[in-house]
Amino acid sequence: MKNHSFLMKTQLLKGNIEEFAEELHSSWLTKKKISDIISTKKIDKIYNEARKNGALGGKILGAGGGGHMLFYANFENKRKLEKTLTKLGCTLIPFSFETQGLQTWKVSENGVKPD
Repeated sequence: MKNHSFLMKTQLLKGNIEEFAEELHSSWLTKKKISDIISTKKIDKIYNEARKNGALGGKILGAGGGGHMLFYANFENKRKLEKTLTKLGCTLIPFSFETQGLQTWKVSENGVKPD
């Protein structure tokens, strides 16, 4: 898994986004081999449908229990992938890569403030 992370970072730094996505996919396949409880039938269905509908790569994120999946698709396949994921009951949360490092936000009664 660690090697996949290094390879993904290398591809991102080189600007090889499609190679990054392929490595993301390889990482997901490797992660699934670790344990039978890494994924579920629902997660597998979402992942497989995403791949059939434009995602070049993806994986589940976090330590479990919460539930986020990351997918990469070329721009021309983005809407098709979004429609597919929405039909499967997924909530889309846009993100972008940040050159300044991770930024988090807290929501308070007075509005959103940087962490």
